[in-house]
Amino acid sequence: MPPLVPAAPAPSGPASLIVATASYATPMLNGKRLAGPQEPPHTSMWFLLYAQAVQADGATMRNVLIATEPGVFANRTLATIDPSLEPYFGTLATNSFKSLNRTAVAAFHQAQVESILASVHLPASSSLSVIAVELLPGGTANNIGNLAGVAMAAVVPRGNMSFPFGRILRASPLEPVAPFC
Repeated sequence: MPPLVPAAPAPSGPASLIVATASYATPMLNGKRLAGPQEPPHTSMWFLLYAQAVQADGATMRNVLIATEPGVFANRTLATIDPSLEPYFGTLATNSFKSLNRTAVAAFHQAQVESILASVHLPASSSLSVIAVELLPGGTANNIGNLAGVAMAAVVPRGNMSFPFGRILRASPLEPVAPFC
């Protein structure tokens, strides 16, 4: 069975990415933080990329889900990032040092986004927007088990445009993606 998400064409020139970030929820007890800024969260963050399209009868606009990416906890050791991507993540690293918030980051490759848009017959110039969804770890009160990575265990392989539906802790508003230069 072929993957639903087309493979991104080989990039020519500098990488062109849509980078999304969101802060994880901060666990608190009696006004005090229960987790430091460098502690990995027990929740998982997912980013969903939508294209806006005119409904078939022309009556209204619709949001069409075109890609999902799991967020990666952007801890203070961002030295593992590919140096060619530094312009995209440099600000994130600088802001992470100044903030006590824990941040998730995901990147969508522009060539892959354009390929997906073409495969669903939408123009490459379609307006895009993104939403961040933070999921609670799986399990029940009697069967929590190891919290780290539980929510990620149910993830279907990345190429099929789905994320692990589960208990949602919170979601961001749908935010437009700014045009790129």
